[in-house]
Amino acid sequence: MAGNVIIITIAGQEYKPQAGTFSIRDRIEERTTASFAIDDPEGKKEFRKGQPAEIKHNDEIVFGGVIDKAHYKVLDNKKYKRHNIACINYHYAADKRVVAAAYEKTKAGDIVKDKSGERTIGTILDEEGIVIEITLEYLSQFTLQEIVDGEVDI
Repeated sequence: MAGNVIIITIAGQEYKPQAGTFSIRDRIEERTTASFAIDDPEGKKEFRKGQPAEIKHNDEIVFGGVIDKAHYKVLDNKKYKRHNIACINYHYAADKRVVAAAYEKTKAGDIVKDKSGERTIGTILDEEGIVIEITLEYLSQFTLQEIVDGEVDI
């Protein structure tokens, strides 16, 4: 079905999920999770916790995060593997980091982009592999009040 294409990118490589295995769970006040299976006929793929994962539905990003769990089964007693993968969104990066800095008369986007070398939100996100420009582009769809009130899930 051309109107319902799901592409998963893990560490820069694109995959299609095995039919019937794909799901995204998005709950208020909780991390968004995604799970799926990827077939590996050659048995050469390796997926590890922490690898970046992005999911697109019809060319629109619907999930960004990292692999939380990955394991596989050999299906033909030789080399054909089916990898079962569970991902968590980037909230984990924000949840485990403490950043303290003081800014006066500075726009929020400039604070996130701050490259002063201090442990700012921007430098931590870079270390975690989170693309700040994509995050800011997404946030630009909302008002500051919606973001402050917690109505926006990143």
